[in-house]
Amino acid sequence: MMPLDSTSDIYPAKPTPVHGAVGEVATPELGTTPRRRVRPLAPVQEAVARLAAEGLSNKEIAQIRGISEGAVKIHVKAAMKKLGAVRRQGFIQHFPLAGGVPRTIPTFTAREAQVLPLIAEGLSNKEIGARIGIAGETVAYHVRTTLEKIDARNRTEAARWYAAQQLAAQG
Repeated sequence: MMPLDSTSDIYPAKPTPVHGAVGEVATPELGTTPRRRVRPLAPVQEAVARLAAEGLSNKEIAQIRGISEGAVKIHVKAAMKKLGAVRRQGFIQHFPLAGGVPRTIPTFTAREAQVLPLIAEGLSNKEIGARIGIAGETVAYHVRTTLEKIDARNRTEAARWYAAQQLAAQG
């Protein structure tokens, strides 16, 4: 009997599955690009994430769902981890728009038009300022005026509004 060099002699190597989109599995040998696996959300996590994508605060979500704000925070965090979202704005790409295309497009200044897509990317004021070469306080001013013009309560609603406009422009 020959001596065994390693456990690979006992257990032959199986191709390691690489997960792509939900339910899609491929092997590296097939030449597919490995991507982060998107794990399914629990029903309550999905419901909370959808409401967060609409721009609602934790307090508002808690009132709608009848759960504590702490529970909302836990569900948001779990959904962000499962979906690979860094910020709440990341939920927008995972959930279809509810309510269709918003009203008419307001007139933006050049800076507001520069800032809005960066808000939609989920960048902070400091990150936006570094990207376009202005101070964070100036970015905060442009964010505030942009939110007022589109009647958004927060950055997530602004990101959602921007995404709806982009879809309408493509459609």
